[in-house]
Amino acid sequence: MEATKEFPFTLEQDTVDIWCDCKRHIFKFQTFDAWIVEPAENDIRHRYSFSNFPEEKKVRKWFWVAEWPTAFPQRNGVAQLLELGYYMIHVHVHQTYCNSVGIQRMYDFYKFLRTMDFAEKGAFIGMSFGGLFSLRMLAEHPEIGACVYLDAPVCDLNFHEFTGTDRAPMAQAYGLDDVNNLKDHPLSPVNNYMPLVKAKIPVLLLLPLADNVVNPETNGALLAQRYAEAGGPVTVVRRNAWGHHPHGMDKPLELVKFILKYTWNV
Repeated sequence: MEATKEFPFTLEQDTVDIWCDCKRHIFKFQTFDAWIVEPAENDIRHRYSFSNFPEEKKVRKWFWVAEWPTAFPQRNGVAQLLELGYYMIHVHVHQTYCNSVGIQRMYDFYKFLRTMDFAEKGAFIGMSFGGLFSLRMLAEHPEIGACVYLDAPVCDLNFHEFTGTDRAPMAQAYGLDDVNNLKDHPLSPVNNYMPLVKAKIPVLLLLPLADNVVNPETNGALLAQRYAEAGGPVTVVRRNAWGHHPHGMDKPLELVKFILKYTWNV
């Protein structure tokens, strides 16, 4: 499919500004706030140490930042991918906790993007709570994911127990009367990862061992262990310092290369 349409498209209540030196569209999608960030106007591939780019398909390459879309763009690959010609997308379904309503809105947004010549598959960037959203979405629709980068990810619906935060909103979002039923919930990514394994979706997981917000042992580490044991492709980068923040890497080219490898010609 060749990308023949050009921005601006007709977007509901579209507001355009500049973010990361790129044009950002902020608009309403089915009453939810949504973003599309256009890639940088100038081709700057020559800035990067890897310069042997294969011939690319003429579709709109994209990556989806499920939560915290403004956080650490210079560290999590966002700024670099925009420079390399990718579109950034986001729809704010935070209040759904990515239950069935959130999944449906995200998938509707994906279908909307496909009408504008966006690629069939893209990369997911899941930081913290965005890990839950990325993994939940890909468990329901693995066919749209080329790869996923997880960063201090929430992988357990019961993760709030670690910090003593109120678990009732999460329980209510998933139709539970008892917060204790969040434990071992079948839709928790630590339990519902086989759709990704069967689709052979590559995972790059940054695991901060000193995380004081999301317990690494019952979230990222447990997911990575089970994913690998099931035959899924997963690479874990362990970080000893700091804590939950900052997200991303001091030298993010590793994760940029990871996303390029699996998305450039999908």
